[in-house]
Amino acid sequence: MESAAAREIRRGVKALTTGDTEAALARFQAAIAAASAPADRPWRAEALRRRGQIYFDLGHLHAAIDDLTAALDLDACDARALQTRALVRLALKNPTGALADAEAALALDGSDPASYQILGTAQRRANQIDAAIASLTRATRLYLDRGDTEKSRQCLAQVDRLKPRASAVTPAVMPAATPTNSAPSSRPRDFYRQTIERAESGDAAGALADLEWVLKNGEPDAEALCCRGAIYSTLGKFREALTDFARALKADDSDDTRRALAYGGRGRARMRLEDPQGAVSDLSRAIEIDGSDAALYVSRGAAYRALGNDSAALADFDRAIEVDPGSGRIYLERGMLYARQEELAKAAADYQEAAERFCEREAWDDYRAALDKAAKLRQPRGLVADDGETGSSDPQAEPQANPQKTEQALLAQKLRRLVGGHWEIAERLLASAREQVPGMPEVWYLRAVIAHIEGGALE
Repeated sequence: MESAAAREIRRGVKALTTGDTEAALARFQAAIAAASAPADRPWRAEALRRRGQIYFDLGHLHAAIDDLTAALDLDACDARALQTRALVRLALKNPTGALADAEAALALDGSDPASYQILGTAQRRANQIDAAIASLTRATRLYLDRGDTEKSRQCLAQVDRLKPRASAVTPAVMPAATPTNSAPSSRPRDFYRQTIERAESGDAAGALADLEWVLKNGEPDAEALCCRGAIYSTLGKFREALTDFARALKADDSDDTRRALAYGGRGRARMRLEDPQGAVSDLSRAIEIDGSDAALYVSRGAAYRALGNDSAALADFDRAIEVDPGSGRIYLERGMLYARQEELAKAAADYQEAAERFCEREAWDDYRAALDKAAKLRQPRGLVADDGETGSSDPQAEPQANPQKTEQALLAQKLRRLVGGHWEIAERLLASAREQVPGMPEVWYLRAVIAHIEGGALE
């Protein structure tokens, strides 16, 4: 006879197949509650693991850690729980914990390519590059053995990115005496691409020197001018960038791709030079040429927002999301617009969406910034708001002249930020701390939970 916990898990899995995450969460919660007998221990572990996976997918990282750790306490041989917790720890910038989980998963099954892939990613984060290449190469072969060509390609791409690259051409190795009126390469587009990559990797000054050489020793090449304009923008030299983009438009008006790049670059430079009207004009011309570039809509939307034309800005942000729904930056920009319009629920939802997109792309600084913006728009129960107003459900959180009460309010604010505005996570952690060490002041519990989150001890 099927147990109540098993039945709820089956229903939760079915809800997931239809995309009903809320129903699945409810079913797994019911399974956890029903699995109270010793005989139901495996079902409780599975329900916790599945709920932890959903929390991870939703970006609720500390809640995911709680559930996955509880699942592993019940079943230490659950390789899937170890893999998922390793991924959560990577998202929390804890490569040491992720390494331990991935290695434990491999100890259970040394032929699982997913464990090798996770291990390689953790090794890369820990700057163990040679070990990461070896692990990812092993994952590639195992995926191929299983016929999973897509995942094998993903791992191989990671290996390629980790292998040393040939350095870009620099003026020091260019034949200075060669009389030429073209770029110092038989493939100039490759040279420009390498130059941009060099600038993006942090050597903007070196990339700029390369382009100075090209422009000094040849005709004013439109592509070189666009490239140098982009690097000037990277360096914050927007007037110089504007000049280069304008020269590029005059030098060559036949290549649509280059014209769109020049108009877009000049429009962004105008925006940074506090000319939003000029920015709208240039960006509109770029969009007429290339309407498939989401970044152009984002930039024009920001210019419209600066002009106070919120409806046009919103239309551009909506269009940008249609073109590139995976970009966290677009949701962030639209959230800022909603916040200015005092549409706080929509703004918070967009900030949360941005955080999830940044998490997918492993842009952790942007991820935390987006979560912080979302948290500031929410008023969790019992916490002090940024403007000094207090929630109504916990009068003890109200600032008082008493230094201990003031400290309690400040600690509560800090804890709110650490859990990304999801106060239900904080309440669960505080309740656990009170249960483990009863009778302590509330300030003590707040400090303990904050220390656990910051130090990773809860994992």
